[in-house]
Amino acid sequence: MDWSEYQYLTRLDSEIQQLQRTANQILKIVTAIQTTEGKVMATVQDVIAEIASERTVEDSVVALLDGINAQLADVKAQLAASGADASALDAVIASLKDNEAKLTDAVTRNTPAA
Repeated sequence: MDWSEYQYLTRLDSEIQQLQRTANQILKIVTAIQTTEGKVMATVQDVIAEIASERTVEDSVVALLDGINAQLADVKAQLAASGADASALDAVIASLKDNEAKLTDAVTRNTPAA
């Protein structure tokens, strides 16, 4: 092997080593991206599960308020039929309807669009 071939092989070896270092850096970056992506996806899944849980709780609260409101309306109707004063129940029913409206507005405002 003559001097020019030796120099060529030395440069080639140097470039291969540089390519190897670059490939290692790219591999580290890809690994970091995959790790980050996995964490982000886990976080997104946690958020989706939390939203579903909140919707279930909120739906249950709305159903509870609707049930109480219906029961109070029945009591009011019975009191009115018997000639008793049902004005105290009107305030309770209005308060329940107001609370339900506030809850519904909050759910609507804080639920992302599908």
